Amino acid sequence: MTWKTDGLTFCQSEKRDFVQDKLLPLLADVDKHIESVKYQVSEHSDTEYVIIGYPERSDLTINVTHDSLLALCRDVFKKLG
Repeated sequence: MTWKTDGLTFCQSEKRDFVQDKLLPLLADVDKHIESVKYQVSEHSDTEYVIIGYPERSDLTINVTHDSLLALCRDVFKKLG
């Protein structure tokens, strides 16, 4: 999959910053095996994803809801639960 590297909307930039600054530390407290958490947007379809990186297994890619930070968190925790 090809990711957008620039041209994110304000809301997408806000979500990217939230994932890095707030969600990563929270998830790292919940699951000590999580190494990284990234917010990505598909270059072709504008579909939004959160990608959770693990050191000893494949990354987990989660398709997240477009509408809010709360919805993004719900999608991530639902997939991890």
